[in-house]
Amino acid sequence: FMPLHKNKKIGLVLLSLALLAAAFLAVSFRASSVSFSSEEICSGLSSQESFSFLKTYYYEHQNGEIEENTIRNTYRATPSEAIETCFFNPDTGETSPPQYYAKDNGSWFFYRYDKDDTWSREKLENFTVKDYLMTSSFSISGVDLQIVNDWKQAGTETLHKQQAVRFDGTCSAEQYLKEKARLNGEAYVEPSADPAELGTIRASVWVDEASRQVLQLQYDLSPLTQSGGTDVITVTLWDETAPFEVPEAAEISDSQVIS
Repeated sequence: FMPLHKNKKIGLVLLSLALLAAAFLAVSFRASSVSFSSEEICSGLSSQESFSFLKTYYYEHQNGEIEENTIRNTYRATPSEAIETCFFNPDTGETSPPQYYAKDNGSWFFYRYDKDDTWSREKLENFTVKDYLMTSSFSISGVDLQIVNDWKQAGTETLHKQQAVRFDGTCSAEQYLKEKARLNGEAYVEPSADPAELGTIRASVWVDEASRQVLQLQYDLSPLTQSGGTDVITVTLWDETAPFEVPEAAEISDSQVIS
């Protein structure tokens, strides 16, 4: 038999190891607390050679009528930076006549289709791809995802043949409206109703299980609708980046400057 004092020593060692393991797990858990930054996501995207994402607007009226539209945005860095944007049907692949944001001789322009194969363009002041993404892609209508601070893992799903981890979070509608007003350079106007009654904005993010890349964002702005309908917006990285050509200069008439 092993002497009693040796058993006590072994027990103390095992207890110490268990406490160390528990401490390590606690530290790891705190270190891996989840947060998402729209600025970081959009900076990462804007540094790529090309990418495409879909933005789907889903609105259900109180009478059950549904409006659903999807816009496809495609970016390319070469031969010159440009973004193509158009209405898109994911089921059929059909698109509407596109519009473009394109860089020409160091300046950005917005290209609009007029008629009879002619285009007009307006010069854009202070336009950047990152700013465009901040307002159009992985943010809550321009408000950084950092406004959400209670992300919780909500299981795994298969998203476009990729294994993705889903995280759900919320922020108060009042907090969102205050930040939206600040970004727009406007004074926040208190709603006539109790701010607490505005409700909660819910958001979900899907992250690639292997690469940790954000694949999809969905947020629900229903608490802010005047008619009490359902207003959900979904942004999804699209795995097909179709090539495109910006209209030739001969087809374009220049017009005013957009600041």
